[in-house]
Amino acid sequence: MQLIFLFFLLTLSTDAKTIDIYQSDTDISLLEHSELYIDKGAKQSCDSLCPSPELFAPFAHSYINNGYTTDEAVWVRFTLKNNSQKPMERVLHIDNSIADSVILYAPDSLPLYSGILFRPEFDGILDFYFPLTLPPNIEQTYYLRVLSNSCSTNFHLNLETKDILWKKSLTHQLILMAALSLLATLIVYNLFLFLFTHEKIYLYYVAATFFITYNHLSYTGMNLHLFGLFFPLKEFADINRIDAYFGIYYIGFAIIFTLLFVREFMSISAFVKIDWMIKGQMAVAVVLMALSSGSFYLLEQLIYMGLFATAFILCTAIYLFIKKHENSIYFLVGWGVNALGQFFFLLYNMGVYLSDGNYWYFYEISITFEALLFSVVLAKKLNRAKALASALDTQKILIKELHHRVKNNLQFIVSLYRLKLKKHLTNEGRILLKEAEQNIRSIGKIHEILYARQNLSHLDASLYFGDLVQEIQKSFTTQNIAISIEGEAHIKIEQALYCGIIINELVTNALKYAFDATGGHIALSLGTNGIQNTLSVCDNGRGFDYEGCEHSFGLSLIRRLVEEELKGQMSVKTDNGSCFTIVWS
Repeated sequence: MQLIFLFFLLTLSTDAKTIDIYQSDTDISLLEHSELYIDKGAKQSCDSLCPSPELFAPFAHSYINNGYTTDEAVWVRFTLKNNSQKPMERVLHIDNSIADSVILYAPDSLPLYSGILFRPEFDGILDFYFPLTLPPNIEQTYYLRVLSNSCSTNFHLNLETKDILWKKSLTHQLILMAALSLLATLIVYNLFLFLFTHEKIYLYYVAATFFITYNHLSYTGMNLHLFGLFFPLKEFADINRIDAYFGIYYIGFAIIFTLLFVREFMSISAFVKIDWMIKGQMAVAVVLMALSSGSFYLLEQLIYMGLFATAFILCTAIYLFIKKHENSIYFLVGWGVNALGQFFFLLYNMGVYLSDGNYWYFYEISITFEALLFSVVLAKKLNRAKALASALDTQKILIKELHHRVKNNLQFIVSLYRLKLKKHLTNEGRILLKEAEQNIRSIGKIHEILYARQNLSHLDASLYFGDLVQEIQKSFTTQNIAISIEGEAHIKIEQALYCGIIINELVTNALKYAFDATGGHIALSLGTNGIQNTLSVCDNGRGFDYEGCEHSFGLSLIRRLVEEELKGQMSVKTDNGSCFTIVWS
């Protein structure tokens, strides 16, 4: 397409003519009055090329763009004439701020060098230029060689006064500074949101906007202001040269973090096929960056891949809008403007943007609009997150209050039935009632602990079992009986409830039947390996006949809770005391 475009321009050419700078304006477009030669491979020198003017063809356009070409130099041949009686001072202005090499061959003088590879310092003007002094009553022919491997080869060529050059440069820089300052502000704002919320979506947005912004700083040459602040002049050229060839990495990381942001912003993981395509595009970007080195510089391929990613995201936005996905309207509008700006920007750099190369800042407008819109949407997301956090805090308070009321109600039930049945129970009935009361208290103890803790889904088992054992000990004379608890584990609330009833049954039975007057020891042990939980209740008492008591109410209750509620298994040993071990997931 680039070759077709160049052929189209050449076919419109007219004969080049000498420019009389004395009779012309102070701002002259030279290309349409010049002759061009495209040096494939960038191997020609002025010694071999300049003596052969027949190789140059007239050019009838004010702007040239060869797109993303590698090792392809553009030679421009033009003639200036000064018919006045005094020297004329002008500036030869090439409006490309990151061309690798710009060399001017003037008659009877050494070549003048500029460009990324030769720029020794920054004087405040982004574009490259050469000061010219044309002696009186003279006509001179100049040769200009422009080579750009690190970016698109495009430029106007103007002969103007230094004042006009400064005016153009300041206007251009002020517009760029306004757009880039807004982007920098949005980056800082969303970075603070990330530090405040720790949500990945803000980090992805900050990273994507940063690389887009810095790549444009590098592309326009605005980063030269930053280099001038932080690097001495002797290191300026090297840093500037390296930064120009880092453009492929700026673009690559911008694509990757943009895809990550879109994936998080629109919850793309719920759409499996789209999600895999996004991951595939990120992988392609990584591969293209990894393979780029030296002369094997895959910038153009990465640019096309970025255009594909932009189109893919736009199609995804349309699809999600049709599906009435949340935030899809903001996504579609924001990315639609961004895609349009990137499309025109790519056409401009490829050389198929036919408007004399006039750059209307459509790319800056599109990226700032998109960044501002998404920042507003993310701010709304933060407000919604605050509302959810407030609602969650309220819910926690209500749940804690509910636990407190449940615990009090359970205690009320115990007191009520004790008063109601007190006159009608035998000694054996009172013992059974007491054991039932203890089971209810074990349930109430859970609600008491939950009321005092922040975590309402899991419970510190050692804390709960310790409080529960203390409650059980208050009902028995246990001066010679020691009870110990070893290990730590956090278990689910419903599991803690069943374990509490089991411990109440086993510890109560041990205190009632396992020891004589000499006393003994009861050991509770709990632990977890991340998958399974283990609870052991062992004593060194006299032991008992497990098979003979297997169908008792207490053991039947324990076995039912283990197998049906905890979905676990229980093993029992009754030699040298008794030991119950329960394992569940």
